[in-house]
Amino acid sequence: MKILVLGGTGFLGGHIIERFRNEGHEIFAPPSSMCDLRSLEATQSTLREIGPDLVIHAAAMCGGIEFNSSRQAEMLYQNTIINLNAIEAARLANIPRFVNISSSCAYPDLGVPLKEGDLWSGLPHSSVQGYGMSKRLQQHQSMLYRLQYGMDVATVILPNLYGIGDRFDESRSHVVPALIRRFVNAKWQGSPEVRVWGTGTAVRELLFVKDAAEGIRLASEKYNCRCEKPLNVGTGIGHTISEIAHEIKDAVGYEGQIIFDANKPDGQRHKVMDVSRMQSLLGWTPPTTLKQGIGETVRWYMEQERA
Repeated sequence: MKILVLGGTGFLGGHIIERFRNEGHEIFAPPSSMCDLRSLEATQSTLREIGPDLVIHAAAMCGGIEFNSSRQAEMLYQNTIINLNAIEAARLANIPRFVNISSSCAYPDLGVPLKEGDLWSGLPHSSVQGYGMSKRLQQHQSMLYRLQYGMDVATVILPNLYGIGDRFDESRSHVVPALIRRFVNAKWQGSPEVRVWGTGTAVRELLFVKDAAEGIRLASEKYNCRCEKPLNVGTGIGHTISEIAHEIKDAVGYEGQIIFDANKPDGQRHKVMDVSRMQSLLGWTPPTTLKQGIGETVRWYMEQERA
């Protein structure tokens, strides 16, 4: 099968490519310099030239809590334009199947396991409102295109991802790579403490990126793309930021103290998805535990930094 991965040069995109390539598929992943998703004409031209059987749309402008919260309007505009063009270009190019990759940031802050039907039960958390609304509109666009045009388009919703190849830079990293960088630097520099944003009580669901790629592969094969609802793909397991920080501390071998800075924001207080539909439809559960995933990521990062 011929597969086009939009956002294929990114963290998740690279793992999607690897997983599908291992299945023997022909993969295309043009960089933004060759396919600017902010241009409908450029996107349509790329899709028509390649003529894929499946498009996986993993392209997005995103970052951690500080990056997202300080660029709300920009996040909304850029991501909405990208999503509108990607889906419309796929329709115009008569692409047989299209899979959106969305984020649990689209959900409101309900404090309970988030079901697919909860998507419009309130606004996304204020710290990610621009990004979250763009992802919510992406899902709604997909539903409308299915109804009006009969387009075979589905949306997979993922929680926070982490793993090998993640972004560890200060400005764009999410919670796991940000904490790994801090603990590794503190260990190597002999620092007595590591400061962690927030109270440590916020709860997050984390998905190892290799498991995410496998979940997307299974969803592209088994999930009925004409279903009105999106599909949560994750572990369904919540961990406090404190638990995550201590897991990273142990994996790094850091012996200093952890200081939680309550003057910094916690973000959404509880962001864990209900994955019962995923388990039923895909017959699958992500196999990587938090301890395994953190350990593998820490080892990879430390090897990269030593090189």
